[in-house]
Amino acid sequence: MLKLFNDLNVYYTNIEAVGTPVAKCRPQLYNAIVDHPLTTKEKNSSADIDQNEIYMFKDIIIQKAPERLFQDGEVAYVYIPGVAKAFTGINTARTIESEDFDGVALQGAGKAGEFIIDDNKKAVVKVILTPEG
Repeated sequence: MLKLFNDLNVYYTNIEAVGTPVAKCRPQLYNAIVDHPLTTKEKNSSADIDQNEIYMFKDIIIQKAPERLFQDGEVAYVYIPGVAKAFTGINTARTIESEDFDGVALQGAGKAGEFIIDDNKKAVVKVILTPEG
């Protein structure tokens, strides 16, 4: 685990990422970080074993995420906040008489999501557990 976060720190430094990386971790990885020998008061760590909390590890913000958000073998997603841009695409729209006020209301059907331009894709990392560990 220590090698993983050292490698992530080097990777984000080398790509000259602007911003602080955030790691969304499976609960098992999150607990391993909280329990790691480096997260001690002597090393000025902010880990709180009583509350099972840690804010940052090796210059990466740590957040716990439920297992249902991960596919088999995935243990974390690391990204720089703001690399994706939100969008809303409206397929169809119409105006209808409003029930709440005098006038018309706009009603539409569409989809929303986030888009990452090719230059920003390198700022998103999927961490996969391999058989070698």
